[in-house]
Amino acid sequence: MSIEHAYLWYINNIASSADDYLSDDDIIQIVKDNDAADPYQFISKYLCLKNGTNLMQIPITQDASASAYQIMSYFLLDTKLASFTNLIPSIYENTLIINDIYINILDELRRYWKKKLSKNLLNIVIPSLTRKLIKVLFMPMIYGKTLLSMSNDIYQHYKPFLRKQECIELAKDIQSFFKECYPGILNLMELIRNVGWLASAMDKPVLYSVCPYTTEQDYMKFKTEQIYVFDRNQKKRRQVTLRIPTDDRDQRKSHTSTFANFIHQKDAYIAMRMIKEMRHLKAPVYTVHDNFITTALYAFQTPHKYIKVLTELRSPILRINKFLYINLIKKGKESNDSIWCCDFPVTPSIMRMELMNIIPMNLKKSQMKTWEIKIESICSSYEKYIENVYHYNANTGDCNCLDNTLHL
Repeated sequence: MSIEHAYLWYINNIASSADDYLSDDDIIQIVKDNDAADPYQFISKYLCLKNGTNLMQIPITQDASASAYQIMSYFLLDTKLASFTNLIPSIYENTLIINDIYINILDELRRYWKKKLSKNLLNIVIPSLTRKLIKVLFMPMIYGKTLLSMSNDIYQHYKPFLRKQECIELAKDIQSFFKECYPGILNLMELIRNVGWLASAMDKPVLYSVCPYTTEQDYMKFKTEQIYVFDRNQKKRRQVTLRIPTDDRDQRKSHTSTFANFIHQKDAYIAMRMIKEMRHLKAPVYTVHDNFITTALYAFQTPHKYIKVLTELRSPILRINKFLYINLIKKGKESNDSIWCCDFPVTPSIMRMELMNIIPMNLKKSQMKTWEIKIESICSSYEKYIENVYHYNANTGDCNCLDNTLHL
């Protein structure tokens, strides 16, 4: 909700009432009736306004609208997704509106299920399908939420009306829905994850780089050791299992975690740069992740600064190329002045040749096959990405690299 909407609500619902000085019970009832997302923030703002506090001194909380999906809209140059997450404005009947991506996904999923589910199942699922459940299911989706985790969430929401097996089938439907409606996100996830797997297989940490710092991810396998300790309470020895890290890198963990960490680092970069921008304005600011709190005087400038910081990431293809380069291609202290560090797609044939050159010579046949599959998956995902996002033409080599699709 914007500052203007909030103040207008206050004028219409409280300030214009016959009794400006509502009791504590009245305020609590208003919070309940309006289903305030943060009751304490709601009450504190009311008390500030009631007691005549200068509007310029009231803290204003502004939370990024599904920041992970905002970052996805940037990487995919997806105007629909950017609009759903309020990264770009949405106009309806000459009025600026605030979107909610989880409400939009809820509407899309409802339409999808009406075509897929039986009438009996539909009558159970649709009436109880809430925004809260959608957020629980889809917020972690781009971090790699598993089928089992989704089915457990669905079961907790719909029990005792649905059996566990039915919830598993619904979770499978949700995965199919996501694949059908958001194929670009899944393709990018697969690309980044496989880079993490290869880096780990090359016995290297996974590196994430944005100016001015680089983050290192290094998951190691654990081994279990059994030891005995003396329990003074029980007055006897008992066995304890310890998990001890080894020197072997964990390729499975690297694969599942790389995309989540890729997004988290961009989130962290945005938060850090936002603090710098607000300090430059000499504005008071407090941040928790992607939630920025400042005063009304600077609240209007906060979203503009947020967009500015996001665009300073430059072209998304540059971020992806550099991620591939520093993890798989770059050797030693080789300079960054290469085709991999430009705002332009790398030719798929060059990529395939470069990646095939990193395969170790002493691999077993089965290991060699695994490496080849991973490399082919990276090349295929990259080619799909540049075709869909940059309209890359494999025959002519032409593409649109103006990055103006998102109108940031």
